Amino acid sequence: MPRPSPRSPSLLLLWLLSGAPAAAAEPRGRWPAASTTAAVASAPGGEREPTLSELQRAALVVARLEPSRMASIERRLRLSALLPQIRVEVGRGLGQLQTVTDYSGSTRLVVGDNASWHWGVSAAWSLDRLLFHPDETRLSREVERKAAHRERLLREVAEVYAERRRLLAVLAAPASPVQAVEARLRLEEATAL
Repeated sequence: MPRPSPRSPSLLLLWLLSGAPAAAAEPRGRWPAASTTAAVASAPGGEREPTLSELQRAALVVARLEPSRMASIERRLRLSALLPQIRVEVGRGLGQLQTVTDYSGSTRLVVGDNASWHWGVSAAWSLDRLLFHPDETRLSREVERKAAHRERLLREVAEVYAERRRLLAVLAAPASPVQAVEARLRLEEATAL
């Protein structure tokens, strides 16, 4: 199954429940370990279903919305001030303007030929950017936007997960065969979103 768009949490949940790649289920970075005492529901086929926190972490990884990602970008932005701007110049002079002063004290301008090569290398650091980088305001807006997107994604994954769990509970002890069929159809619909 191809990787779903991070903007559709229902497809993302379906993708994760149907056997997401290990990379999506095992996020990199600093994440709290999943609770070992968490009750894990069984899917209709008897397979283990992931917990809500596992699904949310995997959804953040797939959507590339981990909090550590933006912190890393900010750190690299600040450290970029330590890298110098290097300028290299190479040229060959064909004409030369010189001031010549002779023993009598008179000064005159002389135009001469100079067919020699010249070169230069310079390096400049912007150490003021260690304290404040001009792109920090743009980065702070992006951090706020990503945080809002992360919260929406976590909320939508939790809602779909809760609906799925409710339907599994109804299927475990249906009041009537009609209710079981309706719950199974709604479960398939929630899984397919």
